[in-house]
Amino acid sequence: MFLPEPYGDWLNHPFQYLRNDPGFDGRTLYALDDHQLAVADAYPDRDYYRYVYRGEWSPHAGDPVEPALQRVRVTSGDSLTVATRMGLPAWTDGVTFTLSNGDERVHYTLDDAASRSSADLDVVVTDGTAKLIGPLSATGNESLGVEAGDSIALDVHVDGGYGAGFSYRVRFPVAVADGQYRTVTPYRELCTDLRQCGGAAAYVPGVGPTEASLNVTVRGD
Repeated sequence: MFLPEPYGDWLNHPFQYLRNDPGFDGRTLYALDDHQLAVADAYPDRDYYRYVYRGEWSPHAGDPVEPALQRVRVTSGDSLTVATRMGLPAWTDGVTFTLSNGDERVHYTLDDAASRSSADLDVVVTDGTAKLIGPLSATGNESLGVEAGDSIALDVHVDGGYGAGFSYRVRFPVAVADGQYRTVTPYRELCTDLRQCGGAAAYVPGVGPTEASLNVTVRGD
């Protein structure tokens, strides 16, 4: 079970009841979300899940969050394709994309955004690079470099004009060994409040702006 890190590199807080046995051989093991492939290597015969939530964890106020449990699978291949479909509200005026790997970034815009009900695109990792493929226009370089141990993030801003809008985020690690790429089911966010984006804005189906949706599948080729 992969857990989020709202207060940094600390496993059991605020999830105090999610504890490992001393021998790490219990029915369920809990791990931080930022070393997923290493955990999968250490425990190859386990089923993997990710606990996520939306909202601010505030036990003293008693405010609830919207939680979800997501199945996580490991995918490998000579190349990786992360197929993404994002719902666009009727008021969408423009959509911009930022694909990043650490400090390296490439930017795109969605063609004919105002006439679309969804944005359908692929993040393709192959030959040491990552890039977006779809009805897009790049505003500079079209790809960025990828090495073992990197983490790829796709940030999408849906702009409705006059300050209206929200963001999607898709994030996944990449490992490279013997010419094969590996990753896990990406972490997904829908951010309506930038203060919660980055851990407390996980995408939960049915929660968020009307017509907003985020579906992601991964395949190895």
